[in-house]
Amino acid sequence: MTTSYQESFYAKKGDRILDYRDRRPPLNTPASPRHFLTIKEENAAIATSGPWERLTLYRPQEAVLEQQPFSGRTTQRDTFTAHYPYIAPKPHVQEPIAKLPGIFETTLDRSQRCIIDAMMEGSINRTLTARPIQNPLPNITFEASTSYKEQYRKPYHSRPAPCTPRSGFERHPETRDFITTKSASYLPPVSQRDSMNNSRAITPRAANY
Repeated sequence: MTTSYQESFYAKKGDRILDYRDRRPPLNTPASPRHFLTIKEENAAIATSGPWERLTLYRPQEAVLEQQPFSGRTTQRDTFTAHYPYIAPKPHVQEPIAKLPGIFETTLDRSQRCIIDAMMEGSINRTLTARPIQNPLPNITFEASTSYKEQYRKPYHSRPAPCTPRSGFERHPETRDFITTKSASYLPPVSQRDSMNNSRAITPRAANY
């Protein structure tokens, strides 16, 4: 579906594109005097100015291999040791040291040699271990009281008695005096005293400010 605007429209070239293309110099033109090209510009000029042709892509051809019997093993399986069954490490066995001619004694053996020889000859007998003799305790009647219970004394701060609420509320008599020095010595203004009656006059004691 096309409109009349699409049929009558012709694309116009912009001024910016024309100016940019005209000002861009071609790479195969000789350089102007006193102009030094960079290495990148020199390589680009040689590549674009020469009679080069587009090279075709080279794709290696697949070589047909000879049919050989498959052994069931791959290179990775031969070189990868994790697929082999687990073999427990062999315990390290220390080889016995060859006995050299002669008698080698340590300092402890040398100091105890005389005692060992005397025990082998029988001049010294081995002493038995001494065990403590158990003395039987006398039969005493049990008084049902221990020494701890007899010597125990209660601490100074004993446990206080529980606080139980009273049966009724007792009102204490009111003994407080709410009259201050200011209210006792205060007198109302003269205008206020003249306008009020004698029955409604405020006495110094009743005034509370």
